[in-house]
Amino acid sequence: MDRWDLLDTKFWPRRGLIEFRERKPYWKNRLEGKDYDVIKFRNGYALNAPEMVVEFLGVRKDIGKYEIQLGRVLSLY
Repeated sequence: MDRWDLLDTKFWPRRGLIEFRERKPYWKNRLEGKDYDVIKFRNGYALNAPEMVVEFLGVRKDIGKYEIQLGRVLSLY
């Protein structure tokens, strides 16, 4: 299983099933041509920061942004 660990202080389940990222070289290296199974979102740098594992369904390229398609929330901790 390929997992992508993503520190994200803005994301938590309230936002829905699509995450948006700007089309910049930083995100291109992490998204294009990658085949992840899940994404682990971490909400902050603290040792006890909340984490969430979500199914990764793929990425769509749109004008100026990436649309990261998310599936079910597999775990919260």
